Amino acid sequence: MIRDNIESKPIGLLSSHEDQVEHVATEKELAAVAKWRRERDERHRRYGYWADWGDPKIPKWERLYQGRLMVRLEDVRLKTERYRWGETMQRSFAESRVRKLEPAIPRILATIAAMAAAKTSNAAFDERERIAAAEEAKRRADAERRRKHEQSAAALLDELMELQSRADRLRALLVALRRTESGGRVGRLLEWTEGRLEGLEQSLGGSALEQRLEKAGLFDAEDEAGTR
Repeated sequence: MIRDNIESKPIGLLSSHEDQVEHVATEKELAAVAKWRRERDERHRRYGYWADWGDPKIPKWERLYQGRLMVRLEDVRLKTERYRWGETMQRSFAESRVRKLEPAIPRILATIAAMAAAKTSNAAFDERERIAAAEEAKRRADAERRRKHEQSAAALLDELMELQSRADRLRALLVALRRTESGGRVGRLLEWTEGRLEGLEQSLGGSALEQRLEKAGLFDAEDEAGTR
């Protein structure tokens, strides 16, 4: 077994090589075919039809071990930007009827070295892919955070503008009310309206506005840095 000195993992296996040779039918196989044909002929004589199913299959080829050696290396693919799943590398070296394995040893060793280099290159490729994926995920998360920030800020702004508009309308109303008699029911309406205006002005004041922003999680130092 050939071993990788870098990872101390088996990267190749020396084994016998299978040969595909023409199959010679055995007596048992021939007897099975002859029996099936006799039974088929008998069914035809008795029932008048040919039944062609269930016939025994004699294979044309078979695999034999004839003592030829083969080195099979692990499956290592060189990853590139063009071939992200990796370009294949030769991993099998086998003897043939006219070629021995020994002359291929330099090629085998060179291939093992190339595989080790490919593993290092693949690790760097995977790291670049990981970093790029992490950066893309961060970019999308930042974009989504900015979108939500803008959405929440716009909703709060609409709410404040509505409060400000109501306060302005109340001020205009109070001006009109103060021109009328201030006693009786009108006086009590004037006092109630002044209280409403005071509440609106307090809700628009610095302390209340700070509380609104804190509750909505808007415009703190960390949020401001994340939305730039």
